[in-house]
Amino acid sequence: MLNTEVRREIHLTAYQLLSDFYTKSAGMMQAILTPGIQMKFKLYLMKVMEVSGKIMEEILRDFDIVAPDEMVVTANEMIDQSDLMPQQPPMGMGGPGGPPPGAGVGPPGARPPQSPQGMGGM
Repeated sequence: MLNTEVRREIHLTAYQLLSDFYTKSAGMMQAILTPGIQMKFKLYLMKVMEVSGKIMEEILRDFDIVAPDEMVVTANEMIDQSDLMPQQPPMGMGGPGGPPPGAGVGPPGARPPQSPQGMGGM
């Protein structure tokens, strides 16, 4: 049986390891979900997260932590393959031709604001 001081040190170390793992995982997850990142790099990051998760579970087992597989969550469990694909904006909402003319400029049929004549800058 472990004494209280040793058990506290084990829990503190496990917490610090998990905290670092989740911080780095969040950074990789952000890159995975960023539209401009190449697919090969996204797949690489997902593989790195999978391997890291397995290693983290093994480390927690070595610390005699109960149910380490419930403590380690990886991107592979949270992200669908469809999340990796670039998203296309809906038609007429900033697509290739941009928004429709006059979109977002007052009520329908309203004229755009006119600048006053003769009130030019200095």
